[in-house]
Amino acid sequence: MSIELNFGGLLDELNLVKNLELKTYLIITYLNASNKPQQIKEFLNYLLEAETYSNILKNDSVVYFQRLKECLLKSSPLCGFPYVINSMNIVNEFIETKFEGLEVEHALRYGSENNSNNQNELDYNNGTKLFGSIYDVKTEKLTSKLATNSQDMKNFIIQDIYGKLLSNFSLLSFEETELIVITSLLALNVPPQLKSHLIGAKNAGISKELLDQLQEVFKSQQ
Repeated sequence: MSIELNFGGLLDELNLVKNLELKTYLIITYLNASNKPQQIKEFLNYLLEAETYSNILKNDSVVYFQRLKECLLKSSPLCGFPYVINSMNIVNEFIETKFEGLEVEHALRYGSENNSNNQNELDYNNGTKLFGSIYDVKTEKLTSKLATNSQDMKNFIIQDIYGKLLSNFSLLSFEETELIVITSLLALNVPPQLKSHLIGAKNAGISKELLDQLQEVFKSQQ
């Protein structure tokens, strides 16, 4: 991706994403999965100065940055924690510099009440449901293949990634989560996984036109 990335042009190109806040999250997610943390800093500074977008950051800053961090966290199983940690560091530095004293941290998943056997079972059931909603008729075949590769990997993917992480919709809806996943997969250039999540997104009611636009816009940045 060019260092002279045209942020304004990129925002304009994603014109089918009507939620302006979500539009910024998708671009940051793409930069994160492309290992471009410094461009995340540049983009956040651009947003703060842009008349159309500055109020998104300023009006409810706590919620904006909580949701942004949730986007990065939900992308971590895809692009890896080193990318996400570096991007989180950039976001935190931006908050400390531009929003001094702002308290953003909000733990959603970990604590004594979230570590019981009942919670583990709930996470597994939620993960199974979400996995099935995405992979549909291929679910059984894929879970069997995962188990053949590694039973621990299969259980980790279902219970922890799909269950505890991705199926928590308290900050990001299912549709928003799928768009974050798809954007990460576009940056990573992994067609098999992308294809499955595009099908899942369509099943969730996300329009083909929007999904086509995401692919066109972000693939043009590679």
